[in-house]
Order: sequence, then structure tokens, then C-alpha cells
Amino acid sequence: MRRAKLIGLVLVVVFVISAVVSASVSALQWLIGGRPVTAATAITSSGKLLQSDLRPKIGSQVAMECEGTGRGTVGPGAKGEVTAVTATRCVFQAGLNGACEASKEVTGKAVNLPWLSLLLDSSRSPSGIGDRITADNGRNPGWSVECTVAGIFKITDTCESATAEPEVINLATGVDTRFLASETGGCTEGDASSGVVIGNELNLNPAGGTLSVSASSNR
Repeated sequence: MRRAKLIGLVLVVVFVISAVVSASVSALQWLIGGRPVTAATAITSSGKLLQSDLRPKIGSQVAMECEGTGRGTVGPGAKGEVTAVTATRCVFQAGLNGACEASKEVTGKAVNLPWLSLLLDSSRSPSGIGDRITADNGRNPGWSVECTVAGIFKITDTCESATAEPEVINLATGVDTRFLASETGGCTEGDASSGVVIGNELNLNPAGGTLSVSASSNR
């Protein structure tokens, strides 16, 4: 009898723990019109990102701002995917072109797409909610920048990060993803922590209905 009671108590404890874990996992999820997204649903994004290599091997700091658009999916639950990113316009920040010629074209390109994303409670994020981004191919998400040096030479600097976890904020029009300066990445023309991306992207549901994220279980 005592053994049966002990087993029963263990089962109750396991059930309670499982319920708590399930509640924590399901607390963060994508919503459209206030309803949970139960299948992968297409979204679009647009915004501006400032991409920097703080310590390139040649010249001084390089920083350029790119306007761009993106496509992907959200759901089911906390999952998401970025399938395409297009930089529509890139310009150097004043005086921060390093060895690149400021008067020549500079381009930015997302690398190692597609990227997977997962909503999670995040101590890194001021809002308490983050979106962990990883590549779907065993590599790291990142950006590749190409510029002109000495009038004729093209150089490419690719910066990747294994710890990309932008902040997620609900707005009246959609979900804002904000990349934080505290996160760094490695650059081919810099070093293991010289790459920084800051800025924001607004994510929308093109089919109608406001895109949002459920409240964090920590808040």
C-alpha cells in the first residue's frame, strides 16, 4: 500500500511538472487577430538595419544602413521562418566607410537563408520576449557586404552570428523585431566579435488581421 501511494505521489508530481512546462512553452505563440496561428502562415516585413564591422583588417570601422523587405512564415505556435530578405537601398554612415570608397555603390545581402525563428522568454530582451534566429542548414544567419576599394577592387565582408536573439514588441500595426547592439558576430574581414547589426523590422500579415505575439510567461 505504501509503495502504491508513493508511486501515485510521483505520478502526480510528474503530471504537475509537465503541466507547468507545457504552459510555459505554449505561453508564447504567434497570433493573428488575437487568435493562435495553428499552421505556417505567410508574412511580410520591412525595415532598416545598420550593419557594422567595428574592426576590419583594412581601414577603420565600416557601417552602412540598409532598407529592405522580407518574406517568411509564422506558426504554428512559437515557430517561424525567414525565407527571403532583399536589401533595397544601402548607404554608408558619414565617415564610416573604412577602406571602401564612399562614392561607390555598396550592397548588402542576407546569407545562409532560410532562417528559422523561435519565440522565447529572453533575459537579453528589454521586453522579456526574444526571437531566436538560426540557419536551417547547419550554418549561422548573417549578412554579406560588398564595396569597392581603390577604384576597381571589390571586397566582401560577411558577418555571421550564432546567438541572434532580437527583441520582439507588439505594435498596433504588427510585430516589431529589434536587433540589439549588445549582440555581436564574427566577420571575415574583421574578427570573431566585430560584427554588429542594430535596427528594426516590422512584421505584418498581408492577408489581413493584426499580427501579434502572446504575452511572455515571465511578465
